[in-house]
Formats: sequence, C-alpha cells, structure tokens
Amino acid sequence: MVAELHGRDVAPDDSTVADYGRSGQLRVWLSRFTDGVEAQKVLTRMVDGMRSGGTPFAEPREENGATGRWVTVGPGGHNLLWTSGRALYWLQGEPSAVMGAADELPPPSRGQLT
Repeated sequence: MVAELHGRDVAPDDSTVADYGRSGQLRVWLSRFTDGVEAQKVLTRMVDGMRSGGTPFAEPREENGATGRWVTVGPGGHNLLWTSGRALYWLQGEPSAVMGAADELPPPSRGQLT
C-alpha cells in the first residue's frame, strides 16, 4: 500500500498497515527502520515533502506543545505522524480516533526536524 501511494517502494520490509473501527475510522501505518536516526531522517523527508506543496496534504504543523508529532490534513482525513525509537507512526482518520490512538502508542523520540 505504501508503494502504491508513492509510485515506488519506499517503506522498509518491516512495515504494516491496519484499519480499525467502522468504515476505516482509523488507519495506522507503521514502519520500523534499522535505527532511530534512519526513522527520523525519513520523517524529516516526509514533512519536507509535504511542506513543498507537491502533495495532496496541507502543510504539516507540529502538534501544540512541540511534542514531536506532526499534524496535517489530506486524503483520509486528519493525519498525525512521528517517530519513536526506530518506528515511524502515521495515523489517519477522524480527529478523535487519531488523537485517542496516539495517546495509547509510544511517545515521540526526542529530537527535532532540521
């Protein structure tokens, strides 16, 4: 599914996509990279790509409180993305489902996008 969205294979082999709730209320995209540095590099590329305006997503903004989680709106509804350790999380769907699920997942790693 990730390759379909990007028109090429960009996700590591250790990736999964799962839908939760009625009618796809929440979709979780999860990729695990070799380490946290690589995961953060990929997150930075994703946020920079959305900032460029060349995607169907609104310009991402850091969640209130500079938490390390990034919010954008686009296909599939509201989207929240962040890294925790070597994992990159992307949650997509209704705002209440996205925010509720984010609170149950590991918090963002310390670090900033450059």
